[in-house]
Amino acid sequence: MNSKDLVRDEFYLLETALARFGAIVTIDQFASLYRGKRNYLRRRLSTICEKGWLYRIRRGLYIISDLATRGTLAISQYAVVSLLSEEAYVSFENALHYHNLFDQLQNQIISIATQQRASSQIAGFTYHFIKAKQEFFYGWESHIIDNIDVKIATREKALIDLIQFHRNRYAVDLVLEKLTDLRGELDIKIFTNLILRSNVATQRVMGFLFDLARIDSNILQDELKHKHGTSRITASNKNLYSSKWNLYYDDYFTKYA
Repeated sequence: MNSKDLVRDEFYLLETALARFGAIVTIDQFASLYRGKRNYLRRRLSTICEKGWLYRIRRGLYIISDLATRGTLAISQYAVVSLLSEEAYVSFENALHYHNLFDQLQNQIISIATQQRASSQIAGFTYHFIKAKQEFFYGWESHIIDNIDVKIATREKALIDLIQFHRNRYAVDLVLEKLTDLRGELDIKIFTNLILRSNVATQRVMGFLFDLARIDSNILQDELKHKHGTSRITASNKNLYSSKWNLYYDDYFTKYA
């Protein structure tokens, strides 16, 4: 192991904690290995964090860096989300990456949460949380990753979230691409029921995209025909109008028709 920048007692503290407790260690667990005063322990842990061998997740909770490669977390970035907030699920491109539908793991992990939480930067990754109403906190499944229960959006809910919370031309293009790729694999009834739990604008856009991807949109159309008002794919979409979906869109999307 590379112990560069760590003095002997710091390296021993981390190595012993890692062997006894694993990569996730509480302040009380560190204290059980340390003979000095607790305030002094906190200062030592703060110093080790500054050196990049330890990361403070929240008050009293730390992750030990991989001792062979300083700065690399010893647990998955998905697992970190659960440590930061138990009431959050990973979504968007990050969830698609988990389901092997997006090639590259991005350096920011974006999650849906029921409570407002500030962003955190840990080991080169930024963790963002988007607060959503409880009624939209659905469509996730639990996965055990590095012995931690992690909530991750299903592939269908990740696509819905891209439209509901990140709607722009890039997101619409990405969702349409994945809908087209998955067309023969999707359970349309289950997918449609998930869409119908989203807001009306998202329902309209998803119906529009279903048509472009040649997916049966009849159930969505039936549910929406009695809902009033209009929506836009993005804030600037004004020049074309779909009467079927009460939706404004620009001519960029006509290339998919």
